[in-house]
Amino acid sequence: LSASVYQVFDEMEKDPSFNLQRYWFHSLECAILANTIAKKIAYPFCEEAFVSGLLHDVGKLVLWNNFPNEYTKVLAEVEQGADLTASEEKILGITHAEAGAFLIDHWQLESFIADAFLYHHEPVERIPNALPMVKIVYVANCLSSDAFDDDERLKIASNIMGLSSDEIDELIEQADSKVRQVAL
Repeated sequence: LSASVYQVFDEMEKDPSFNLQRYWFHSLECAILANTIAKKIAYPFCEEAFVSGLLHDVGKLVLWNNFPNEYTKVLAEVEQGADLTASEEKILGITHAEAGAFLIDHWQLESFIADAFLYHHEPVERIPNALPMVKIVYVANCLSSDAFDDDERLKIASNIMGLSSDEIDELIEQADSKVRQVAL
């Protein structure tokens, strides 16, 4: 699945405004974390969690591929410190989370993947009562993102998934090791 997505968006490698290597590194790390978290909480659909983590940001690819000039403006604003989803909404009228969820709905996958995509940038206070797949992808994205400092990551993962800081550190170590094996 990721190879197919990669082929479709291969042209993006030629444009320096969108760092496709960083995109795939984050996606892989998020996928491994989502799978590991799913196993840790005995979620029955660990492979689905992996795919959800891997493709949770596919909306970025869709928006960039279809609106490269506008998405370049979004990325420029983000480089200046603007919030990604706020910039997407302002410039494009849609966020990558919405675009990704729409794509999954269009593919007619019968799962909670679309919800996981749609809500992975929601305010943290909205997530504790969400469906398990939404929580798993939200926490995996948080743990694999530079948008949060270490204390915020630990607090979010602990509050949403009920994991101790030692468990979270272990999850991150395992994911880092696996990503380095695969990506480097």
